[in-house]
Amino acid sequence: MNLIFKPFVFNVLIAVSAALFLSQIAGYFIKSYPDTYISKDMSIKDKKFDIVSTLNIVKNKAVSKTTKKKNGPSNRFLLKAFSISGIILDDTNSMTIIRDKSGGKFMQVGETHKGYKLNKIYAQKVIFKKNNNLYFAFLTPDGEKSFKSLSSNSADRTNISKREETTGTVSRAMFNEIKYKKGKYFMPRDLLLEYTTLDKIFSGISIQAQSVNGKLQFKIMYISSNSVFKKMGLRAFDYIVKINGEDFKSVTEPIKYFQNLKNIKALSLTIQRGKKKELKELKYEIY
Repeated sequence: MNLIFKPFVFNVLIAVSAALFLSQIAGYFIKSYPDTYISKDMSIKDKKFDIVSTLNIVKNKAVSKTTKKKNGPSNRFLLKAFSISGIILDDTNSMTIIRDKSGGKFMQVGETHKGYKLNKIYAQKVIFKKNNNLYFAFLTPDGEKSFKSLSSNSADRTNISKREETTGTVSRAMFNEIKYKKGKYFMPRDLLLEYTTLDKIFSGISIQAQSVNGKLQFKIMYISSNSVFKKMGLRAFDYIVKINGEDFKSVTEPIKYFQNLKNIKALSLTIQRGKKKELKELKYEIY
């Protein structure tokens, strides 16, 4: 019995010893494994951090756009410092004619007058920019009346009324002097000579220059009831297509004629009128 038991006990002891030895080895590797795993995990985190850092460029762009939006125009107003009297639309060289006490001038997009930078030109209005605000100027009083602004008040309406009164009375003396006889308008030279600056020429009329089939023409957008041009037979929405029987060579040509009235004895304008755009010739004699 003892002889049989001894080998059994001996084998059990060997098995237990082997198990303890193997458990120590396994414990060592199991303990080391988390360290290795954490190290790899940190490496992965580091790589993720690098990617986020790289994509930070996109985040910066988004912040930049937000900043631009904050600095954009905050208000829209009706322009009071001066007014416009003409718009010249062209694919490459659009401009507007401004009118004020200095006599007026042509302006292109990007140019500045009295601190107002010309921003955009449309068919019947232009937009100026100053101190991060937008200022609108219109060819007609109706355009001004329909303009709605956050800052609109009684002062704006008063300003519009004053402009209407000015354009209505500035040519009253001349209005009574111009006569129409036998298909021709007779115009006194001494009175016309007062109209040699942009401010005077466009005191009672607003025009829009257009290029149609490669030919330049002028559309009358607004004309005051007491304007000298009204007395000369012109009407709102007429198209002036020729002067002295010839096509216009430039947008400044009509103005040059006014500025050279002292040397002109006769003048004719060819216009298109009505829906059918029928041609009509207006003749003038300057005495």
